[in-house]
Amino acid sequence: MTTEKGIETTFAQHLGDLTKLVLQHRTELNKQLEHKEFEKAKVTIDSIQSILEILTRLRTIEIDWKRLQSLTAPVSSDIVKGPKGKRGRQAKPVALEPLTETVELVEPKKRGRKPGQKNVKTDKRKGKRGRKPRNESSSLPHLSQKEYYRPILETLHENGGQLESNRCRDLLRNRLTHVLQPGDFAPVGDTKIERWAYLIPWAKLKLVKAGLMRDDVPRKIWAISDHGKDWLTGKLELTISNIDKLHGVPGVPESDANAEPKRRGRKPKK
Repeated sequence: MTTEKGIETTFAQHLGDLTKLVLQHRTELNKQLEHKEFEKAKVTIDSIQSILEILTRLRTIEIDWKRLQSLTAPVSSDIVKGPKGKRGRQAKPVALEPLTETVELVEPKKRGRKPGQKNVKTDKRKGKRGRKPRNESSSLPHLSQKEYYRPILETLHENGGQLESNRCRDLLRNRLTHVLQPGDFAPVGDTKIERWAYLIPWAKLKLVKAGLMRDDVPRKIWAISDHGKDWLTGKLELTISNIDKLHGVPGVPESDANAEPKRRGRKPKK
């Protein structure tokens, strides 16, 4: 205990001496600045900074010493007094159990399919195998693709025979306001496109394949053909259900229309 107190006294003495030394240097610094002795003042400032660094380190060592003393202090084994001055049982020393926990290295799981494993799609909603859940918006009442054929052709015919694609869609939106159903304003699948805006380009593609709209116009231009005008005026007898079956200009022989399309690529070797 005497040695420990001596060390603490030494710490206090050195800290006090260093603090006094800093104050003395600051007094000299003030005098040097008053007499405009800047070179000497610069040297004094460097000395003060060095002393302050030593002072900081010494305080840190003192704190570590006190912390070490608190950890190594002996545990009192005196008899513990109970309530009302009665003697209690002697405190038992607590034995520290050795650490026996081991850490196991677990190999991270690799993503992807295992060799020979088939790619099986699962239904995320039910957790079962099968198709993806159907879009709920498809159950709402909505217009079919065929119901856009005549409005598209009428809009083009009333505006000079051709329009820019976005302008045509805007006019169709205003034209069909009183006809569109709740399901026509619902998004299709995972997209944010409303159903009516999604089906109009597909309906336009069918009209081009059927020959009722022109396919020789610049990109983003929609134009009605002569056959489309004839169909609107009743000169061309064609039902809406037959438009989906046509591929090309109306009036093409049925044998040619039903012919198998030509396949690209090399011919098979005989």
